[in-house]
Amino acid sequence: MRTASSPLNVLRGALIVVGLASLSESGALAAPPAHAPVPRPPAIDVSGASTIEYQDATQEWVFRGPQVVIVRGTLRIEAPEIRYLAAARQIEVLGRGTISTPTLEVGADRIVAMLPARHVTASGSVQGRFLDEGAAQGDAGGPSAPGVPGGASSGGAAAPEGRWATFSADTVEADDRPDAGQIVATGQVAVLRGTQQLRADQIVYDRMSRQGTADGHAVLAQGADRLLADHIVADLDRGEAEAREHVVLVGEDMRGAADHAMLSQRAQMVVLDGHVVLYRGRARLEAERATIRFAEHTTIAEGHPAKITSGVQPPPEPAP
Repeated sequence: MRTASSPLNVLRGALIVVGLASLSESGALAAPPAHAPVPRPPAIDVSGASTIEYQDATQEWVFRGPQVVIVRGTLRIEAPEIRYLAAARQIEVLGRGTISTPTLEVGADRIVAMLPARHVTASGSVQGRFLDEGAAQGDAGGPSAPGVPGGASSGGAAAPEGRWATFSADTVEADDRPDAGQIVATGQVAVLRGTQQLRADQIVYDRMSRQGTADGHAVLAQGADRLLADHIVADLDRGEAEAREHVVLVGEDMRGAADHAMLSQRAQMVVLDGHVVLYRGRARLEAERATIRFAEHTTIAEGHPAKITSGVQPPPEPAP
């Protein structure tokens, strides 16, 4: 290994870091002078790097190449440039790259992975997918969804079958531990699971309970049906949701508004509470509470006063 006056030791050539200790024996690089510090190979497997820089004072490695791949256990990271901070056991993707485990895959412009905590922070056009913790244990069916580019499971192992959800956002923080499978996504967030899509300014998704909490311009959509509100808590596995504040319900032949709503897709029912205004065709219903049963094509209005007006033009449909 050559050294220079710079604190960075630069190695050129296609290298696998786990083999650095044997490079001098192979004769590929000259042995360093006796006074030069010899960097300890990092506790990760690296391939695809054409340039490696090491700073002894900070124990910092920088790997560059057309497609650098780092593997540590079930974790796999791919990017043209990756920094590894050995003391903190932290990996940073400095350009567009991907990080994947058997239950989580993320692609972003910048990624920071804390290895001991299995905590990932991603920013910049974030896209990915995750497997619900219950599904990972084999209690949810359904085929595996397509992954992000380069998002094969860690170490080349096949991803477990189960119910995958895809997501996109400006920034994402995720824990990939069996006891803490939480994802916090911010900025133009969209989560798609099966035929259901949850969108909002921010979504906190608990992979253990399979519940997503959406805040700010929240929308729960399935086909042409949408539930909009300032705040939505949705169980995408059960097909249930609760919406609060500025609630709007949009269906194929119906439009409604209320203070609060409870949705059950399995029961094919929505209950609207508080200052309910419901349009069906050219009829307008006003009530304190309305129960809509989609399969039976019926609406039950409760509260005083309940008022029906015909020949009314419904308001414009909210933007999708």
